Amino acid sequence: MKRLLMLVPMAALLIGPAIAAPGRGMGPAPANAQGSLDPYKQMRKQNALKVIREDALKQQAADGGKLTDEHRAEFQRKIDQVMAGNY
Repeated sequence: MKRLLMLVPMAALLIGPAIAAPGRGMGPAPANAQGSLDPYKQMRKQNALKVIREDALKQQAADGGKLTDEHRAEFQRKIDQVMAGNY
């Protein structure tokens, strides 16, 4: 009987937080900070920015150590598109 009395409070401690925490468990998936339900959106955005950076570094080396104004504008346009969600 003592064991049963010990198990009931322990079970309440384990179940209590699950009941008290709304939005967890069987409910809908929470949105990320940007409001998207796509968990990979931020990762794709970061990857797109990495690719642009790698391309810009290659172009910078090809330009003799400093990007030309035209190349800088091209890479800025690409960055702006990624930041706007077009990638």
